[in-house]
Amino acid sequence: PGAEAQGAGAARPSAGSRVRVEARAMTTNYGDRSTPQNIAGTHLVRCIHMLLLQHKRLIMPRDFMHSEATFGFDLDAIFYAYTLRHSVQVAEMCRAFNPGKIGQAIKRFENAVPDYKRVRDVLEHFDAYETGTGNLADVSAALTDSVHFFEFDPSTQLMRIGGMSLDVAGSFRAASAMLATVR
Repeated sequence: PGAEAQGAGAARPSAGSRVRVEARAMTTNYGDRSTPQNIAGTHLVRCIHMLLLQHKRLIMPRDFMHSEATFGFDLDAIFYAYTLRHSVQVAEMCRAFNPGKIGQAIKRFENAVPDYKRVRDVLEHFDAYETGTGNLADVSAALTDSVHFFEFDPSTQLMRIGGMSLDVAGSFRAASAMLATVR
């Protein structure tokens, strides 16, 4: 609370405490677009749920008699890669509310999951990579030599594409830690 809520004689909070209060307030009014904090908070909450859902869909055993499960894990792995990128975008959006702390959290995530953006790029621009015109020349070359464009192994929780690997368990821990810091 600001000095107004504490009474006339109360000390004003420091700039650092105001930032922490604003950062905590980001998730309190889901869907309210009246302030930048609420807009960022809405995206943060949505992103946390997306990450949890996609991770759960990759690690939970499936009943292949259900029509939802007939597509296998590959589609969910692709959506998981998109969700990782979205997690960083949300953190970047929230960075203004606590630049040092959130900036460090983003850096820790990027160090732990260095290929997250490249994996998402290849999946998003599959048409360019399948025809050898993708921006990442090393990935295009690896895809040319590969039998499969994309693979996900549920037993190891590894996603492989164009010579890159993405560890789902490790990236989930790193993204969760980043988003917890942002929250």
